[in-house]
Amino acid sequence: MKYLIAMDSFKGCLDADKVCDAAKKGIMMIPGNEAVCLPLADGGEGTAAAVCSALGGELVKCIVTDPFGDPANGYFGDISSHGLAVIDTASASSLDLAKAGKGTILDASTYGTGLQIREMLDRGFRRITVGLGGSGTNDGGTGALSALGAVFIDKNGHVISRPCARTLGDIATVDISGIDPRLKDTEFSLMFDVDIPLLGERGCSRNYAPQKGADPETVLLLEAGMKNFADAVQRSLGIDASSVEGAGAAGGLGFGLHLAGGSLVNGAVHMLEISGFDSLAENADIVITGEGRTDFQTAHGKLPAAVATAAKRHGLPVICVCGSADPVDALYDVGIDGIFAIPTSPMTLDESMSKADTLITITLRNISGIINSVR
Repeated sequence: MKYLIAMDSFKGCLDADKVCDAAKKGIMMIPGNEAVCLPLADGGEGTAAAVCSALGGELVKCIVTDPFGDPANGYFGDISSHGLAVIDTASASSLDLAKAGKGTILDASTYGTGLQIREMLDRGFRRITVGLGGSGTNDGGTGALSALGAVFIDKNGHVISRPCARTLGDIATVDISGIDPRLKDTEFSLMFDVDIPLLGERGCSRNYAPQKGADPETVLLLEAGMKNFADAVQRSLGIDASSVEGAGAAGGLGFGLHLAGGSLVNGAVHMLEISGFDSLAENADIVITGEGRTDFQTAHGKLPAAVATAAKRHGLPVICVCGSADPVDALYDVGIDGIFAIPTSPMTLDESMSKADTLITITLRNISGIINSVR
């Protein structure tokens, strides 16, 4: 039996390479099996590493500016053979960096991510991809835009010196005429992992800001500020945020970088295209996919759903293996045939995470053993 292992990372636990390796170890315990690993990402943390793995690049360490303006250790994906640089938003604007900083989500800025994009331009890259997942910010991308040359002006005609979530409500005019001109000659892709709007009940402030430390009062303040920013963009540039798919990704960074010329793309679909999934699927009998947690969000653009949809074009069965599972009908509707969580007995999250590689191996050994026995 030929297995194609196309899995995402288990966030905070194992990167995609290690997840795939653990799965392959279990599959190869059954005589006669073959397995090909394809570590993937959908725009979330680990996208740079996954693209490097797929295309033969390397992760390069660098110093970045964190959400509060302090230096921090960062990285980017250098795939020079394809003229491509890949930036994880998490490199400079992650939730971990935000939590470790000296401010709140109101003060957190994506300025550091903008500086990384500018550095890639300085290094000569004219293909730049930004993975939008894993942010600890909610500034609408105003920080990144500022680093790239945009100017934000308040109602008194004063330039806002440090755009961040706190200053969204002060913006009256948005001027992008000074955006780095090199971006016009750059293939600039923005990978979002969940299609989330900028505003409203499903928007970034109401849905994701609480995970970044915002209390209910702060959420309302963030939503009001983001609405003001969207209105200012509409007045200044004639761009309606509600018409931009994925605008709310990374606390609105997707919308901000779209204003700088970036093209928002479904991260999972984009990853499958550049990784050569279809050619590998032609030689497979079954596809194994997975992620840290599988639930209703998975069906709305996450990697396992995209893998399942692509696999069904080749008529292949799809099994999803995850750290924890909350199956919903929509997951089966997109083509996933079975969902398996890896815990083998009652255990805490910490216990499951500490044993994840072993648990993945055991789960895949059991799954492949059953499949091979009924062939």
